[in-house]
Amino acid sequence: MTLPMVGLVRSYLKDQALKNRIKNYEDEFKDPEIMNAAKLAVMKINITYPPETCYTTSDSPQYLLILGTVLQLMTSESFLKGRNTLSVNDGASSINREGNLAIYQTLAIKVAEEFDMLLGILKINLNIADGWGE
Repeated sequence: MTLPMVGLVRSYLKDQALKNRIKNYEDEFKDPEIMNAAKLAVMKINITYPPETCYTTSDSPQYLLILGTVLQLMTSESFLKGRNTLSVNDGASSINREGNLAIYQTLAIKVAEEFDMLLGILKINLNIADGWGE
């Protein structure tokens, strides 16, 4: 994944330091995290449905790569927030330290739906092209 693609992922997520007041004006996801998520997304693209493909982060369909990367980031962040969820009850009030876990899970589900649909369309089209020629 190139740096311009990292920028597109950040733009899609609105993950820009100046907009992240709660994160002390820092990016939520560091560039290496985004690049690793992109590699995982390409792995999923390549092994899902026949035919198996051999895309890389450089030649994958761009929008599918962005969605897959976002899906990996949201899923990963959900795992982290789930592990770190701690409800504290002092008798009068209850505090959930990672109260936005449900938001990340919901976002991951929404992105997964679009990603899976587009990936299915891509693989069907590749199968048709393999059978009938382009």
